[in-house]
Amino acid sequence: MHYRSLFGQKQRLYLDHAAASPLRSSVARVIRRAELAYPGNPSSLHHEGVIAGKELASARASVAKMFEVQASEVIFTSGGTESDSLAILGTVRRNIATLQAEGKKPHSITTTIEHPAVLEAFAVLEREGVTVTYLGVDTQGRINQKELRESLKEETVLVSIGYVNSEIGTVQDIRECAKTIRHFRKQLGRSILGVQFPIFHTDAAQATRLLSVRVPELGVDMLSCNGSKIGGPRGVGMLYVKKGIQISPLLVGGGQEHSLRSGTENLPAIMGFETALREVRAEKESEYASMLSLRALALALLQEQIPEARINGSAHHFLPSTLSISLPKFASELLVIELDARGIAVSAGSACSGVKENGSHVLSALYGKDDKDSWGTIRVSFGKNTTPRDVRYFVRALKDVMEKYSGFLYT
Repeated sequence: MHYRSLFGQKQRLYLDHAAASPLRSSVARVIRRAELAYPGNPSSLHHEGVIAGKELASARASVAKMFEVQASEVIFTSGGTESDSLAILGTVRRNIATLQAEGKKPHSITTTIEHPAVLEAFAVLEREGVTVTYLGVDTQGRINQKELRESLKEETVLVSIGYVNSEIGTVQDIRECAKTIRHFRKQLGRSILGVQFPIFHTDAAQATRLLSVRVPELGVDMLSCNGSKIGGPRGVGMLYVKKGIQISPLLVGGGQEHSLRSGTENLPAIMGFETALREVRAEKESEYASMLSLRALALALLQEQIPEARINGSAHHFLPSTLSISLPKFASELLVIELDARGIAVSAGSACSGVKENGSHVLSALYGKDDKDSWGTIRVSFGKNTTPRDVRYFVRALKDVMEKYSGFLYT
């Protein structure tokens, strides 16, 4: 069974938008125009450089306005991973010496289900002598605010909690986390170099397309996002850093991006990123409703045709475009390959972690490392052009795979 044989169309079905969304045609036009129209380096003093610099400043101001922050608080990066690393490593490293001089061991907090870009950054800090607390989650992927509150210490420099989990789509209550941290700061009543700690960072890469990323509403001090998740270009992202917060750069050189990210700015990609942000902002309400409808259809069809399927994540606090589905007795790799043969692109989890020998760290946090049902998990993520017909074909194809291998599976 193939997509074209079922619907008479010779095309593939892309259901992996959480990994990377296809480039919007409007963004492609902006990038192409910028590549031809602005050849200068934004840091150069000649006419071409000045014009490029003005376009960069305009894009930065526009992005800042959409997040409701100051333009000076926007740092352009190569993507979500660099933004996370800069926020986490840069913040803690900047303040290690001050705490150690006071006889304190730097401490940070994150969760067990963060994106690998976050977890690997904290692993680096641990090797550098920083103590890290990893908050657990319940079976729906939500942290406990009481545990967060009890984990905060006088020497806590940074808290990093992802807005939306990239594998299961669970949405954390970032506003409540920010409230908990602000209350702790007030009780602590101290600062380092004029900044109150702990600093609160969130990775909003998966949230930017459908959820509010208004910084004043969220109450965060730092926020990361990624162009490739919103139909923007790959290789560009952003880090919001609240005014007054001092972080150490990861890249040094010419001092671009307020000396926090040296290297010639990729102006065409930044302009494309700004265009994608404007468009998803305008579409957010209608797209959210559309994704809810597709999710409801997928759940109804799965319940009807594959009742043994387990849906991972929260039943109430979820990103409607993402579904994590576990099938008992199957292997994720088999499901991904067989669906691919039927013209459907899905993933086994976060594209940055891939399929690992020990399985998903996210599902292990939810159900324990011995949960065999987690072995057969795929992530399906809808996009702007996904239709109800696509969802129906996906479920039929998944059922076809299960029927093909019935009797040949592990127990």
